[in-house]
Amino acid sequence: TASTNYGEVTYSYATDREFTNVIDKPTNAGTYNVVVKGIGNYNETASASFTIVKVDDPSYVAPTTFNATYGDTLANIELPAGFSWTVDESTSVGNAGSHTFYLNYTPSNPNYNSVNNIAVTVEVSKANPEAPTVDTLTATYGDTLENVDLPSNQFAWKDVTTNVGNAGTNTFTAIYTPADTLNYNSIEIQVNVEVEKAVLTYTADSYEIVFGNAIPTFNYKVSGYKNNEEGNLSVPTPTITTTYTRFASIKDVKEYDITIDFNG
Repeated sequence: TASTNYGEVTYSYATDREFTNVIDKPTNAGTYNVVVKGIGNYNETASASFTIVKVDDPSYVAPTTFNATYGDTLANIELPAGFSWTVDESTSVGNAGSHTFYLNYTPSNPNYNSVNNIAVTVEVSKANPEAPTVDTLTATYGDTLENVDLPSNQFAWKDVTTNVGNAGTNTFTAIYTPADTLNYNSIEIQVNVEVEKAVLTYTADSYEIVFGNAIPTFNYKVSGYKNNEEGNLSVPTPTITTTYTRFASIKDVKEYDITIDFNG
């Protein structure tokens, strides 16, 4: 009800011309119908249609860049409230690099305008590959990792100068580079190396004995030391023997073996 210079009038509102859906005074965006009817001495009526237009959302801020990882889909990217992809969210983000996708914005308040086809950049980072399993490798005490072969050229030791350490199982770091270097990072993996004991070689000195002379005291040399341990390592003392005897007959002049034994 309202007062005018000629009396009072009433306003009726509806969403349709037939006034089957009468509503209170509208405030939301939309098209409405109104009937103005006089009260008392004036009973004339008038009708009209009017539209409340939407306005731009004052809180709207267009995003520009999102981050993803190779193998993701658009569903893995968290969007601000009101935004949605223009394509199915199961769409792949693509290879590592920069890619353009589009968003639509639908405000929660129906009185604000929607915004469509907003271009955004998705920066796709390389993914880490699944770490491969490498069977235990073998080395010998005194080796460095340079002496230990990895399964293929997709693997490399982090430091080839590293000593393999004491005999037993030791673990070292290798770098694995996948075939698809566009989309995958190189990663560090742990590889076991079974280190076998090194072998020391005992070599007896050679002698020339004049027939009938006494057997000399035999000497020997030890080779095969690793890690500069010669002279700093206590090694077993062998027993050295030969089949030559001082009282052999002249017919026994020949070469005789010198035997190094650790059991006698």
